[in-house]
Amino acid sequence: MAGHNRVSADRINLVFAPWGWDDTGLFEEAATAYLNWSGTAQLWDEVGMPVAPDSTSATVSFADLGVFGMEPFRSRRDLFNVWTTRLSPPAPYDWLESQTTPNWAPDQVVVVLALRDGAGEVKSSVAGDGSMFDDPARLERFTDQPFANAVVAVEPGSFVLANRVVAHELGHALFSLADEYVGRETGFDGDARNAFWPSCADDQQRAEAWWSSSIGEYDDQLDYWAEEVTSAGFGPTRAELVRMRDENRTAYVAEGCFGVPGSVRSTADSIMGFNFPAFGVTNRRWAEQVLDLWTGE
Repeated sequence: MAGHNRVSADRINLVFAPWGWDDTGLFEEAATAYLNWSGTAQLWDEVGMPVAPDSTSATVSFADLGVFGMEPFRSRRDLFNVWTTRLSPPAPYDWLESQTTPNWAPDQVVVVLALRDGAGEVKSSVAGDGSMFDDPARLERFTDQPFANAVVAVEPGSFVLANRVVAHELGHALFSLADEYVGRETGFDGDARNAFWPSCADDQQRAEAWWSSSIGEYDDQLDYWAEEVTSAGFGPTRAELVRMRDENRTAYVAEGCFGVPGSVRSTADSIMGFNFPAFGVTNRRWAEQVLDLWTGE
C-alpha cells in the first residue's frame, strides 16, 4: 500500500497473490476493491464490477464494505502492511499452509485471488489450517509464521460475489474462527470437534462460560455498514436493520455451528455464517485481542 507500508514496523503482512489472471490490471483492481482501504462504501456496477469513486459513466447498482471497511480491521489499519505480488502458486490451493508459501515477510497471511476457469480447478473459497490463535490460554506471539493462508474464488466478470468472502476467509486464517453455517447447510457433518473458541460451544454450559457477558449485544459495525451503504443510496430499510441487529445479537443459538444436537453458537448470523456484514461481538472481541498483539510501530 503506497505511502502506508513500513517494512521494519511490527505489523502483520497481508499479501494478495493471483492465480489464473491473464490481466494483472484486473487482478489489482479486484484486490483494491476487496481491501476497501478507505473504509467507505465501495461501489459496484450492474454486473458486479468495482466502480471507481471518480467514475462519471458507470451505472452503480450496489454498495458494500470490504475488509478495511469492517471492524476489527478498520480501526487497526496501522497494524497491517498490505502488498500484492504477481507470483502465483503452481496450483490454486498450493499455498494454503504457511510452510508451503514463499516467505516474503514476517507474520504474513497470503490471500490467493483465484479466478474461476473453464477447467474447474478453482472449486471454492477456503482457508488453510494452522492459525495459532485458537485458544485464549495461548494468546501470545509466536516466533514462526503464526497464520494460515486463504484462497478466494473470484468469478470472471462479477467480482462483487467474493467481496465479503475475503473477510470471512481472513477470519479463519488470522483468528481460527470456525464456519457458523455448516449445520444449517448440511446438517450434522459428523465432526466430533464441535466446540471452537470463541463462538461455537458444544453445550450450554460452555456457551455460558464463553459469552454470557455479552448476551443481547450486537456488533456496532453493522450500524457503520448501514450508514455507509445508505449514504451511497443502497441502505437497508429501518425494519431490515432492526432484523439484522437481532440476527447479530449475542445469544444462545441452538445446534451450534455444525448442527450437533445440544451445541450452541453465539449469533444467528455473522460474517462467519452467511457472510453477514459484521463479525459479531464474540468473534470481534477475540479478533481484536489477536491483532492487538502487534504494535504497528
